[in-house]
This record gives sequence, C-alpha cells and structure tokens, in this order.
Amino acid sequence: MSESMLDVIGKSLGGSPAFETSDNMNMKVVMLAAVVSVLISCVKSETKISVIGAEVTEAGIYSAQVVKEFSTPGVVGGTNQGLDAFTLVQATTNIPARVGTRFGFRYTIHGTHSNVPIVLTMVAEHPPLKDPKSGKTQSRDEYELHSWIGRTYTSYSFDEEWELIPGKWRFEVWHKGQKLCEQCFLVVPDTMQKSSNEIGAVNGSQPSRTATNRTSSTPSSRR
Repeated sequence: MSESMLDVIGKSLGGSPAFETSDNMNMKVVMLAAVVSVLISCVKSETKISVIGAEVTEAGIYSAQVVKEFSTPGVVGGTNQGLDAFTLVQATTNIPARVGTRFGFRYTIHGTHSNVPIVLTMVAEHPPLKDPKSGKTQSRDEYELHSWIGRTYTSYSFDEEWELIPGKWRFEVWHKGQKLCEQCFLVVPDTMQKSSNEIGAVNGSQPSRTATNRTSSTPSSRR
C-alpha cells in the first residue's frame, strides 16, 4: 500500500491508542474496509479504457516504408502491411488509378488514456476487384486491427494492374460496434499514364514501370 493510501486511512481512523474496546475495533475495521473500497474504485476508474470518437486530420497520397507483411484473409489480395515513415505527398481525395500509388488518411482516436491499446474493426468498401490468383471478387474488406488511443493512420496501395478500377472508395474505423470516423476517396483514370503511353507510341517504345511489392489494405502504424 502506498504512503498516500496510508495517509488517507490514517486521517480517516485518527490516532491509534494502546488499548481498544471490541466495539471500537469493529468500528475501525468497518471504516478501514470502506476507505480501501473507495481507493480501489478510484484506481479502477483511472485505468478504465474509454473511446469516445475519432477525427480525420489529413487525407491524400502518401509515401511509406514497408517494415513487415502478414496475412489478412479479410482483405482483397489477402495481405496487409506494417508501415513506417508515413509521409503525406499530396493532400487530395481524387486518386489516380496508377500502380505504386498509396492513398489513405491520418486520424486521431479520442478517449482515455492516451496510447492505451485497443482493437479496431477496419472496413473498406470499393469497386469490385478480382484477384487473379484466388479468382475471388471482393468489394468490401473487413478485419480487426490492434491499435491505440491517439494519433494513427491507415492506407491502401495499388500494386497490381487488376486493382486499377475507377470508382468510390470508403474507409471506416469502428470500435465495439461504434463507427468512429470515415474517409472517402474517388479513384479516377490516370491521365499521366495515358500521356506516357501516347509518348511511348510516338517514340515506338513502351513506358517503363517500377516494380512494387504486392500488398493490400495497410493497418495503422505508430508514427
């Protein structure tokens, strides 16, 4: 028991005489039990996890360093990534359908206490995407993510040609049945790629493309 708890108990019970009657002893035992009960309740209330909402703070096209990959059956493509060095390149909600493009958003989860671990449910709705490896067509991703209260982020990376389907994408962040926040994007045809193809056709060559690692929806990662 800490000194502060002993001080509270001492102040509640008063001094300790050399001899006590049984009635006085019983009274002090009852008072001691009551004080300890109050202190335990205070400790529990201080450590109680409470999530009250979330706020999107920025959205757009990002660069990032992939630090790990792991299997996630709930997402199209079946894989997920852990990221570092997550950096905003362009603030926008119009995303070009271009291999190598990563888009997403930063958000802050509000609650008590900061950095306390929580489990989120991540949901993404998008145009139907067919994975040629599995033959599965999917327009909704859903998976659990171990995160925390405070600032974090999530993103999606186009790494295969079959993912480049224009249309609306909506990302949602849930906690225990409560939607905390959402962010929408519009994936549009890649005009830069069209221009590159036209130049290549005029020059009699095909435009080059930098290879990227296969990925799907990326989980939140601590900055």
